[in-house]
Amino acid sequence: MAVCSLWSGTHSHSLGSSSRASYEAAQTKHKTSSTMSRPIRESIKRLRGWVMGSESRMKKIVRGEGAPGTRAAPTQSGNNDKKIGLRLDHGDIVVKDGKKFRRYKLQINKGAENPTLKALADKDSHRVWSHADIPIDDTDKTEPGKLLETFFEDLETNIES
Repeated sequence: MAVCSLWSGTHSHSLGSSSRASYEAAQTKHKTSSTMSRPIRESIKRLRGWVMGSESRMKKIVRGEGAPGTRAAPTQSGNNDKKIGLRLDHGDIVVKDGKKFRRYKLQINKGAENPTLKALADKDSHRVWSHADIPIDDTDKTEPGKLLETFFEDLETNIES
């Protein structure tokens, strides 16, 4: 068995050639994934700021009203598409454990200012990069900020590479 010494900081690891290939493939996938997900995460933070910047925007998302496939946020005005770089579309109503949720789908805008996002959108502008759900039945909506904190955390957690 061939032995390869890989240096990671101050630690040395000996791997067989097939293990080395697996390790390198995993590292390449991780680098590609984080190269793509970093700009998406940054844009989710900008989208979060846009939504949380207005009580009416927050309530609109939390109410879960809108036809599937239509834009939920941000509005298509000014330079929102360019600066934020992505959008939330209304998805279908889903049922989990007997409770109704509105699913929101995250898509990248073709007009995104960030070159990585723009390239991803040019490749497939209809791809759903993440999703998150908001409960729409008997949930207390008096504090939309709490629901939206979880919602935006879920958007980041659910990013697909």
